[in-house]
Parts: sequence; structure tokens; C-alpha cells
Amino acid sequence: MAYDDRPAWACRLRQARISEGWSQRKLAQKLEARAGATERALPARESLVRMIRGWEAGDHLPEPFHRWLLAQVLDVAEEELFEPSDGTLVMVSARGISTAQWSLLTRIGAALQRLKGDTDMERRALLRLLAGLGLGAVLPDPEPWERLSSVLRRPSSIDVATVEDLEADTVALYRREECSPAKQVFADTVSHLDLLATLVESAPRSSRLRRRLVVTAGETSALAGWLAHETGDRWRAERYYEAAVDAAEDAGDLALKANVLGYRSYPAPPMEAEELLEEAQTYVTDTPCLTTYAWLRGRKAEVSALARRPNDALRALDDAVGAFDQAKPTEERAWPAFFDRGRLGSIEIATHARLHRGDDVQAAAAEMLRFLPPVEKRKAIVLAGVADARAELGDLEGAGQYGREALAMAVETESSVAFQQLVALGARLNDSRGIQGIREFLEQLKTVKRAESSPGSKAM
Repeated sequence: MAYDDRPAWACRLRQARISEGWSQRKLAQKLEARAGATERALPARESLVRMIRGWEAGDHLPEPFHRWLLAQVLDVAEEELFEPSDGTLVMVSARGISTAQWSLLTRIGAALQRLKGDTDMERRALLRLLAGLGLGAVLPDPEPWERLSSVLRRPSSIDVATVEDLEADTVALYRREECSPAKQVFADTVSHLDLLATLVESAPRSSRLRRRLVVTAGETSALAGWLAHETGDRWRAERYYEAAVDAAEDAGDLALKANVLGYRSYPAPPMEAEELLEEAQTYVTDTPCLTTYAWLRGRKAEVSALARRPNDALRALDDAVGAFDQAKPTEERAWPAFFDRGRLGSIEIATHARLHRGDDVQAAAAEMLRFLPPVEKRKAIVLAGVADARAELGDLEGAGQYGREALAMAVETESSVAFQQLVALGARLNDSRGIQGIREFLEQLKTVKRAESSPGSKAM
């Protein structure tokens, strides 16, 4: 069923959930907790999530008990949530706004709800955004529909301050990704992307600010793709990456396209990864995007070393180090801040280890470990790389030690990237389980894998 064909109650139900910042699975958890105080049982979690999906699609009206439960959990009067008549749309139509136009406005309103907070800064951001859309400060107004109609007829009234707030939100999501589990950031990223997509839809192509909205939406879609990749959803990751590339091409933003190709190189086989990286670096060569260039050349060094092409690998690594020395990661685009000295060091270690340059591995490891944060996904990934390097050089005790440290950090931060590195390392070390440090690492890895595959567990 298309969005505009949904019953009004289905739209209100979805908007009420989004205003709480909940995913459908989170709503299911809330319903289970509230139902626990009654004598009625709910279906199993997955069945309940499917029911919620059906309700929000308008496929079927919840039964009376479920309507009451939803109203309780969402803190909305049941008659307000599920009233079948929709006087609002009648009033809107009387003012000359179509139901399709109203749908657009309600989608904007629902997405805006996530900006509401208790701090003065959050309130100011919300008020400025609403004002930029022509909605004022959502203050009581006896005739608000003319103001809404004005927004639809003049979408370019979105102002610079509004766009800057949205860009800042995107940067904040990228920063959260560096230190928070992917699943925690994904829902907020998708909600933010929904708002951006809605605003891009409403902005005429001639709008001066439309390109900035498109770029910000592309950056957000790229992040959503990476987060989906981290949670193991490769199909969804590709769909978000495709949308990000579309946005990059629409806006003529080659650096954004390079970033997406770099993300795509991680799960790709070596030959395909090299092709992606070669194309990506052409978009940022001789540009101010030095951090992105350094990261892409570093990835090229890793892949070339894996393919046993030492000259290509060392040349790319030299380029990466040279570019990074001039780069300012936190002052460039939304995405490069993750690539700090520690991440560059992990690339140096991996490259030298695959080329069996033991002395260079030792020097790079000593330098890199000084820059690692105490607890962060980046640290889990770097430690996993060090463990792999120790194994490559034949230091199995060192591989086991760093492997255990990386595994503990991967579990704590839910870093699927580090975890998959360690799974691959475990497969390589299986024949060396006679060594105590390796045996301890493999046993801990087995325990984590078993927990990950158990029913009801949180997939990393």
C-alpha cells in the first residue's frame, strides 16, 4: 500500500512511534513490558514486529486490546490515535491543500519530532527549523493552514540556518558511529535521512540550498550503508550506497562518491576492491580532501600487500602517510574524522606484516598504540589488525594476546568489522591451538560466536 493510501490512523501510529525515537522492534519491546502487567499474552517478538509493520502499513486495524496497549505505551489517547474520521484532512482540503500535500507535511512533522528535547539548544534548533519551513514555532494559531499552504508553495523558504543545523546533525551521527554500536546509531541515521529526503522532495531544483540538502542526504545515506554493513545486512548496505552515489552525482560531489567507493571496498574481493579504490582516488587526487585521499591510498596499500605486490603497496603507503601529514581530518567533510593517526598506523602494520617486514611492524605498532582511545570501535579494529600482523610474522603468543584484547573490545563496542577480522584470524590459527594463548583466544571466540547465534541475542 502506498504511503498516501494508508488510513489516517496508520499514519498517526507510525508518527507516534517515530516521535519517541523508537524502531518497530523497540516498540515491540515496550508493548511486551506493558502487557506483562496484564493477564493477556502477546505473540513472540518476531511475530509482534510483523504485526506492528502491518498496522503501520494500514493492512489491518489492531484489535481492541492492542489498540489500548499501543495508546498506553505511546502515551496518546486511544480515540486520538485510532479515530477513524479525519477532520484534519477535511479542514486541509477546505483550505486548498491536497491530501498528498498534507502527507508531505505530516512526514516532515514526524521527522522533526526527533529534534525535540529538554535542552535550550535542542528547542532553539527545532524552532529555527520550523521557522525556516514557514511553520513558525508551532505555537497556537487560529488559522494555521494558510501558513502550511505557504510552505508547500514556497519550499525555498528553507533558510541557511536550517540547512546548517541539518549538516551539523549529520556530522554528529558520524561522530557517534566512531564509538557507539552500529544498531544504536542506525535508527537515528535513517530517521535523519527520512527528514532530509522529504525536504529534498519539497525543494525546487533551482533552489540555492537544494544542493546542500542533497549532499547532506548523500552523506547520511553513505553512513546508513556503512552501519548496515556493520550489522551484516549487505543487501541493505548496497541500497543505501546506491542512493548515496545518486546524490553525489546529482550534486556533482565527487568526494562523496569516492567515500562510498571506499566503503564498498571493505567486503569486496581483492581484485574488485583494487578497482573500486583506483576509481575512488581519481575523484580526490589534487583536491583539498587530503584525509579521504590518505585513507583511500592506505586501503590500496593493504589490498596490494594482500595480493603480494610489494612495490604497489609501499608506494600507496608512502602516499597515504604523506597526505595524512598535511591533512586535517576533523576540518574536512563529515566522514574522514574516523581516519586518525591510530587508523593509519593499523594500515601500516597490516601492510608491513603482509609483506613480512617485521621491523617496520614493530615500529609502526609502538607508534600507533600511543594514539588509541581507551574504548572505541576504532581500537577494536586496530587491535584486531595488530593480532593479524603478529600471526603473519609468526608471533603466535602475541597474536593470541592482541586477539583476546581485540575480542573484548569488539564485544563491548559491538564492532562487527573487528569481529569478522577476528573470525578470519581464528580460522587461520585453528591448527595452533596447542599454544596456550591461541587456545584461550579460540575458546573466547567460540563463546562469543555461540552467544551471537543463540535465539534472542543481539547480532554484532
